[in-house]
Amino acid sequence: MVYDPSREELFVAQKGKGARLNGRSMTVSKTSRLSKSLLTTGFPYDLRESPVNNFVHFRNFASRTHAVRRWGSAALDLCNVAAGRLDGF
Repeated sequence: MVYDPSREELFVAQKGKGARLNGRSMTVSKTSRLSKSLLTTGFPYDLRESPVNNFVHFRNFASRTHAVRRWGSAALDLCNVAAGRLDGF
């Protein structure tokens, strides 16, 4: 379960029972082309200290997709991918 208080949305998933948003079934995006997709990403807490970051991947995806966003919550990013609002994380 993940709750987004700003939108009053409750995401629930259970193995073998699917995923729901406020009690309604969710489906992922049907976007099949990377050039038309809207992606979301995250970065390590302290990029200066982290030997592993995804700037190279971010740059590559940003130039090949419709757009890449960074909202700040990986849990909500993944929920929004499951709800079909975003095409990938």
